[in-house]
Amino acid sequence: GTDMFVHATTIMNGRPAPRSMVPSVEDGSLAQLKCIFDPTVQSGDLWGPGRDGKLEKTMMQPPQILVDEKTKKQIWQVCEDAVGAFEIQS
Repeated sequence: GTDMFVHATTIMNGRPAPRSMVPSVEDGSLAQLKCIFDPTVQSGDLWGPGRDGKLEKTMMQPPQILVDEKTKKQIWQVCEDAVGAFEIQS
């Protein structure tokens, strides 16, 4: 995944991208069209332009904050502090 804010503030330094690097409206719509019409696309897939500008599937991973056990427990506690204790029943 990408963090556009970090990219825009560190790499781009707040400058707009050169027009030659911005996709056309037609190119920008390719990912949506693929997801609508390609029967091999699975629910939850993320498609977009690769580094070479060609359409590719982006592999997604859970944010690190959701993987770390200590952080998950802290977030759960803050939520319970805000709304009261609750349990998830399976």
